[in-house]
Amino acid sequence: VRVKEKKAAPTAPPKFSKAARRFYNENIKEHEPQRLAKVLAAAGVASRRTCEELIFQGKVTVNGSVCTAPQTKVDISKDSIYVNGNRISKKLPPKLYFAVNKPKGVYLLIR
Repeated sequence: VRVKEKKAAPTAPPKFSKAARRFYNENIKEHEPQRLAKVLAAAGVASRRTCEELIFQGKVTVNGSVCTAPQTKVDISKDSIYVNGNRISKKLPPKLYFAVNKPKGVYLLIR
C-alpha cells in the first residue's frame, strides 16, 4: 500500500522588504503605551533611573494629575506629560547610531 505524502502549499514571498517591515514595526511600537520612565528617558529628560527618581519626587504630571509610579503606561501621542512644568514633545527625537571602525590600540571617548 502506497501512501501519498501531502506537499505543503508554496508560501508566497513577503509583500514588503525586510527593511520596510522593520520600519513599520518600529513606528507601530512608538504608538503603543510604554512605561512612563522609559518615555521620559527616550525624550531626553534624563537617564531612566533619574527619571524614576523624578517620578517618585512628584515632579511629573500625566494628564493633569501627579504621577508617582514609574511603571504607569502612557501613550506619548495621546497623553500630556509635564516634567517640572515643562511639556514633553508629542514626538520622540530620532535615535542616532554611530558605526566606528576602531583600530586595535586606539581608545574612543564620547562625551
